[in-house]
Amino acid sequence: MAAGPDKTARVVFMGTPEFAAVHLEALIASDYRPVLVVTQPDRPAGRRRNLRAPPVKRLAESHDIPIAQPRRVRRGRLARLLRLFEPDLAIVVAYGRILPPDALAVPKRGAVNIHASLLPAFRGAAPIQRAILEGCRHTGVTLQQMDEGLDTGPLLASSATEIAPDDTSASLHDRLAGLGAKLLVERLPEILAGEITPVPQGEGGVCLAPPLCKDEGQVCWQRRACDVCCQVRAHFPWPGCHTRLHGKRLKILPPVEVLEAPRERAERAQPGTVLAVEPDALVVACGEGTALRIFEVQEENKTRLRVSEFLKGRPIEVGTRLGDDNG
Repeated sequence: MAAGPDKTARVVFMGTPEFAAVHLEALIASDYRPVLVVTQPDRPAGRRRNLRAPPVKRLAESHDIPIAQPRRVRRGRLARLLRLFEPDLAIVVAYGRILPPDALAVPKRGAVNIHASLLPAFRGAAPIQRAILEGCRHTGVTLQQMDEGLDTGPLLASSATEIAPDDTSASLHDRLAGLGAKLLVERLPEILAGEITPVPQGEGGVCLAPPLCKDEGQVCWQRRACDVCCQVRAHFPWPGCHTRLHGKRLKILPPVEVLEAPRERAERAQPGTVLAVEPDALVVACGEGTALRIFEVQEENKTRLRVSEFLKGRPIEVGTRLGDDNG
């Protein structure tokens, strides 16, 4: 018989960004109010580099939940903190640090984690971005029992979703956050009652999802248009995709469109060449005779503009070459 919700369980929540805050909010709304929220320290942000509290901290403060922001988690520091609250379970969502074994051993039911991929695929810090970058058609969220490794713990439950052709990291982030919060709240009674048998991850399909870096946002026009499209979507909103126009950095923003039947000139033009200047778009040659239609751009230190608006101040001629070697 399935267990009823144990709303008296002592739960510790650990997380930092907005993705984690969505899960914390769902727990609070379901009356699983954590006895402690652990999040990363405030960080400098913005042009003035003022300290900014992470989203999880701001949410916890609004509900008067005790908060801890340890700068170190090893050498028994985190374990000692957790023991003070005698948790039945730790819930970890995008905390940003690998928990040491002594901390994982403190909660009676251990620690569970919501990860934004269908494990064992895309273990690591950037599963959402990497799934789009690789052109995957499906992804999801996985609820796992944590161990000492990087997203290597046995699986408790999962929920899948399609990656739409126009999904960006931002839109997919929001959908997966809602999917993960729903899965967590639904399965939490069984976890607290010990009614889910963890299933070890298989060896097949393992791949890593390291953080994106700014250099990865540079468009390589020699790649196929579908690959450049994935790059633009995966790098939005951060760190952004860019090329160069007349020696200046130019961001390429979604939406972008792969031409199913590229213009004949695409097969002869060098990658990065502007094949057509349309009223609302630029058509740019990519590798293997493909082409990409671009609708929005942003010059360095300027505002984001539709191509139709951009062209009023910066006319572009057919034959112009985009890229770092165009002068």
